[in-house]
Amino acid sequence: MIDDSRRFEKMGALIVNSEAGIVSIVTTILQSMGMTHIERALDGAKAMAMFGEDPNFVSFVVCDWTMPGMTGLQLIEKIRAVNSTIPILILAGDASIENVKAALAAGVSQFIAKPFSAGDLQKPVRAMTKSLAV
Repeated sequence: MIDDSRRFEKMGALIVNSEAGIVSIVTTILQSMGMTHIERALDGAKAMAMFGEDPNFVSFVVCDWTMPGMTGLQLIEKIRAVNSTIPILILAGDASIENVKAALAAGVSQFIAKPFSAGDLQKPVRAMTKSLAV
């Protein structure tokens, strides 16, 4: 296991998912990596309100593909309009080629198919945050 907990202690994450259980699972996995600053939003509107207050309030975002009111792709496009460089990981139940291409076109940094394990989430989080200055 890679011990980069000191690096993750200095980072912040935003988890955007309409399912409280998934938010809890992702939070636990990120905490196991050493992260302590974790913000949560159950929908895209709440997430965008947070970005409206400070477009750099977290180091990266983990969001779901399917949410009521605003899809993950719509959220990514809105986030990219206020912060073009923040790493974004999207969780999706359908990992079809079309969905992966659409996510990449929207500006996603990493794509994970559900269901996922702790390792499935940790690896892309490490990859997309490797170059971040903390």
